[in-house]
Amino acid sequence: MQTFPSRSEKRLTNLYSAAESGCMSLERELLYGSEIRRYRKQGFVVSHDESPSRPNLYNSEIDWSHAFGDSVPYSVCSYITGRISTYPKSSVKSFAQELYVIAARAIYSQK
Repeated sequence: MQTFPSRSEKRLTNLYSAAESGCMSLERELLYGSEIRRYRKQGFVVSHDESPSRPNLYNSEIDWSHAFGDSVPYSVCSYITGRISTYPKSSVKSFAQELYVIAARAIYSQK
């Protein structure tokens, strides 16, 4: 019997692939209101159209560029720039911060 990935599994794959390519946001996602609230609780900035494109589905952009707020911890900066090779688990507390670290390291390695 064939199994198909769920909406959340597909989106998770899309989020990781966007971060690994160096993007700090994922645009043109169709999200339900409950999904928008869930992503905001996880530390993402989610902007969406006020009128749904389909019943209860909103065109949205999921952004993780400000996951750490105004200041990124030193251990995270050191990991991003390659000064240390150990992933800073103690400084990364949310999924949005994890994606930020992946994307920032990808951007830095492309320079």
